[in-house]
Amino acid sequence: MTEPVDRGARRKMWRIGWAALVVVAVFTGWSGFSWWHAAHDDAAITARTRDDVLRAGTQEIAALNTMNSAHLEHGLRLWLNASTGVLHDQLQSTEPQSRQQIQQAKSSATGRVTEAAVTQLNQQAGTAEMIAAVNIQVIPESGSASTDRNRYRAGLTRTAHGWKLSSLTPIPVGGN
Repeated sequence: MTEPVDRGARRKMWRIGWAALVVVAVFTGWSGFSWWHAAHDDAAITARTRDDVLRAGTQEIAALNTMNSAHLEHGLRLWLNASTGVLHDQLQSTEPQSRQQIQQAKSSATGRVTEAAVTQLNQQAGTAEMIAAVNIQVIPESGSASTDRNRYRAGLTRTAHGWKLSSLTPIPVGGN
């Protein structure tokens, strides 16, 4: 014997199924829109750019405070690759003097940024400023190693190859 099908119950289940499908579709659509909006929000874009500036600036400041006299050409190339604009031109024009000083010193220096912060960012102009504290370990050819601590104000410019240092100015202790 077969049981009669309750058409009312079947319709009710059909409606519940469609309602659940509509709720899932609306939730999915709203979630996707919210994610897209958050990813393209001006504040999120600014935060990502600030992170890029901080990462690049930290790397480039460390590069300009690092030199191994045994690998002079490589070090000078890193200096030029880390810079742009007036700073790049200055490093390029003083390269012969820098080369001579480094060869005479016969030492190695390794810069490590210990703290840094982006202080200004102009995304439209492609410029930024940051400050950084740097420990520089100096290892002479003979004698014991020492560590210098310096603070810098750096200007950065967005180039086709990413953010590069356009200025690097020491900040004296007690200075602003």
